[in-house]
Order: sequence, then C-alpha cells, then structure tokens
Amino acid sequence: MRQGWLCATALIAMVLGACSSSGGSPVPSQQPASPTSSQQPLSVTIGIVYVGGPAPGYTGRLVPGIVYLRGSGIDLSRQVAEGQAATFRVEPGDYTATARSGDAQCAETKVAASARAVGAGSPWLVRCQVK
Repeated sequence: MRQGWLCATALIAMVLGACSSSGGSPVPSQQPASPTSSQQPLSVTIGIVYVGGPAPGYTGRLVPGIVYLRGSGIDLSRQVAEGQAATFRVEPGDYTATARSGDAQCAETKVAASARAVGAGSPWLVRCQVK
C-alpha cells in the first residue's frame, strides 16, 4: 500500500513537471535570489569638526550644523547637534559630503561607501575652517 502511494505521488510530480515545461505555469526557483553585499544599503556616518582658529585649533570635537551628502542620484541633508554625527543609508558608491556650521568655511569630503570602509566604524569628518 505504501509503495503504491509513493508511485502515485511520483506520477503526479512528473505530470506537473511536464505541464510546467510545456507552456504551463512557471515553477518558481527553489533557491531565492540573494542580493550580494555590494548591493545592500550601507550606513554612512559623517560628522563636522572645526580646524584652525585660536588655540587649541583642532580638538576633534563634533560641532553642530547641517551635513549634506550628494552623489549617485541622491541629495540628502541632516541637522546634527553638538557631539553628534549624521547617519545616512546609501547604496555602495562614491559621494561628496559638505556641511554648514556657523560662519565656518567647510571643505568637501569624499566618501567612498563600501562594506570595508563602513566596517572601519569611524565617521567621515567634514573639516570647517574657523578664524
């Protein structure tokens, strides 16, 4: 009895397989497509620091302002408070970060978003010159 049931199941599977290969409904793939890590969005963190000005000059302390991130068809901005950095979710690629903070002159910073660079953990810094 059990052998008959197995034969019937195999026969049904063969018929269904023949139908799908001869123009019937397509059979979905057994293995789901998995995106590669290079296609997954990454978190990129960018902070603002002041350079120059009176002593001590560069302290490495994050200052408040607005961080801008542009490239690969995006134009994003985030406001940051003192001691904080902005985090953006972006596709891997090359971007340009700029900032506004008071009357300081902020330089562009190149951001190469990749799994390796993001894995390093340190934020990219936009340096703003103060007098």
